[in-house]
Amino acid sequence: MYAKDKVLRGGETLALYEKGIDEWNVWAQQHKDWNVDFEATTFNAVKTDFSGFVFPGTTNFNAARFSGEVDFSNAKFSGEAFFNDAKFSGEAIFSRATFSGATYFNMSEFLEVSHFGSATFSGGAYFSETRFSKDAHFGDAKFSGEAVFRGAEFSWMSRFEGAEFSEMAYFSEARFTEVASFAAARFSGEASFAAARFSGEVVFSEARFSEWADFKETTFSGEADFSFATFTGDSSFANAKFSEVANFQGSRFEDGDHSPRFTGSLFEAPIYFDDCCFARVPDFQFSLMHSGIKLSGINVTYQVEGKKWKGKAVDGKDSARYRRFKELAISAKDRERERMFFAYELKAKRFYECTGLQLIPNFLYEWLSDFGQSLVRPLWALLVTWILFGSIYYVVSFFLFEQIPSKASALIYSAFQIIPFSGRAGETQSKANQDLFTGSDGYIFPDVMYVVTALESILGLACLFLICLALRARFRI
Repeated sequence: MYAKDKVLRGGETLALYEKGIDEWNVWAQQHKDWNVDFEATTFNAVKTDFSGFVFPGTTNFNAARFSGEVDFSNAKFSGEAFFNDAKFSGEAIFSRATFSGATYFNMSEFLEVSHFGSATFSGGAYFSETRFSKDAHFGDAKFSGEAVFRGAEFSWMSRFEGAEFSEMAYFSEARFTEVASFAAARFSGEASFAAARFSGEVVFSEARFSEWADFKETTFSGEADFSFATFTGDSSFANAKFSEVANFQGSRFEDGDHSPRFTGSLFEAPIYFDDCCFARVPDFQFSLMHSGIKLSGINVTYQVEGKKWKGKAVDGKDSARYRRFKELAISAKDRERERMFFAYELKAKRFYECTGLQLIPNFLYEWLSDFGQSLVRPLWALLVTWILFGSIYYVVSFFLFEQIPSKASALIYSAFQIIPFSGRAGETQSKANQDLFTGSDGYIFPDVMYVVTALESILGLACLFLICLALRARFRI
């Protein structure tokens, strides 16, 4: 752990401590390369005060016992600090303490309230299997190295509001019995809460995850609040269990390498994705929802690989993900999102499930109606069809009889190919037909015109069908 010839230990350490902070810090200033050893020391005082003390070199409090309150606020640990297997029977105060080297509290025990608010951990901070029997305060703490709380037990409130984790934050298999708050916390490195258990409410509102956020197999027995959280990297809630409300309102899942994963997750209470933004379609395949889901205001970006006009999805599995999202929208009775995810599902099949000649109707369906969502597009297509074929009839008549035909007759005749009429309207169609195709040599109707009129009828009926489809979707007929 350290060189034995430069260690202050045993009775010498206690004697110097009892002289007070001034003499201790003078000694620390004069012995910057010395280490301090309080291993297995028992502090029986009602209050042990190390506030503002400077510890040069490595500091060893392994297996130390503090019977009363202990105060390390504003203390400075210049080297590594060891508190492994230490026991704090009274209140433990490390507020604004500075740990310049790696800090170890593995398997230590805090029987009363512990305070690490605004503490600075410049090296790694290790709290594996540490037990916090009362409130644990880490608000605004700064972890510049990795922070490891693997298997830690938080029996009362745990507060990490505004904490900053610059490297990996490891809370896997940790146990949180009461309220756990990570509101506005910043995770610049990987954040792992895999297989952690939150028995009470957990708050990650306005938290920011810059790298991998891992909540695989995590259990949320109380309400889980991720409102307005930001996930910049990949994230996974695969096989997680939410027993109470899961709130992701206003959260942002920005562009990662993979889709946000909720595969196999179980939601036993309502889940809220209101105003949530996904840069990639989330994966809810094999998830179970026993209560409602809210999707109002949700925004899912369709990610394209290569040229945008082709609409090729970045992942061949995206169509299945959109299909599952469409099913969730149906269960939420959200018709608008249902139509949107259906459109994305069809689009995502291109070049994966839909290839070759199958691509033609897929593209036409998008261009002519935005997959049944647009009323304007098929109306424009119908108008263009009407005018285009009216122009064809006009030109054919002109070259057949070398006389200028009636434009109105050409447009009327074109309209009747799109929408068939009978009775007196049929008489109008017959008159337009005679005006266009009767000349000095009598009535002439070229054989090719049968093909042209049939083609217009097919296109017109297709446009009318798409218009009806859009009206049905818009007015929920």
